[in-house]
Amino acid sequence: MKKVSSLIVWIVGLQLVGFAIGHLIQGSIPTWYLQLPQAPLSPPYQVFSIAWITLYVLIAVAGWYLWSHASNAQFGKAKVTYVLQMLFNWSWSPIFFTAHAVTAAFIVLCATTLFTIATIAYTWRDAKTTAYLLIPYALWLCFAAYLNGYILLDLG
Repeated sequence: MKKVSSLIVWIVGLQLVGFAIGHLIQGSIPTWYLQLPQAPLSPPYQVFSIAWITLYVLIAVAGWYLWSHASNAQFGKAKVTYVLQMLFNWSWSPIFFTAHAVTAAFIVLCATTLFTIATIAYTWRDAKTTAYLLIPYALWLCFAAYLNGYILLDLG
């Protein structure tokens, strides 16, 4: 029962952070983001909320699994890269939507992607559950880099 409780804390915690960040940037969507040049494959902006709710569940379960099933000695690097990708993840929205710093946001997004791929690599052999759970997130980050990069190039 303790493991289930800790899993719920991970999921709810990440969802709350995601909702808080979403709330902070909500005003910039109609007034700034929707006025930007959109990439040809850009989905309707409502898709982003659904995608991030789903991805945060996967990211939370991956983190929970990593912390609850893996020793620090064996997965120290994976835990560091996991934390770093989360910090970069959480910083991207305020940088992009609030500061309107498209170039800085693109750099942060690339770093997030690299740290996520590193986490997958560090867990691939001995904590495959974490690695598998992070693959959709890594793919979404690549797609997000395409969207951010398109705006960056078009504005540049």
